[in-house]
Amino acid sequence: MTMTTIETITAGQIWVLRYEAGAAGDHLMFAICDDALAGDAASIAECVHAINAAEAMLDDDDE
Repeated sequence: MTMTTIETITAGQIWVLRYEAGAAGDHLMFAICDDALAGDAASIAECVHAINAAEAMLDDDDE
């Protein structure tokens, strides 16, 4: 598995995370994604963390 980093995260990944956060009612992550899309470095880092955590959970399910 390739981990997402601040250098490799794409706007598309952030948009998907934003959509999923909105669908789940996670208003805080939705707002963080908006800030990340506007270029806020700390928010981008939060998105990276959230994406990697979700991917790790999926990997655990595959075992």
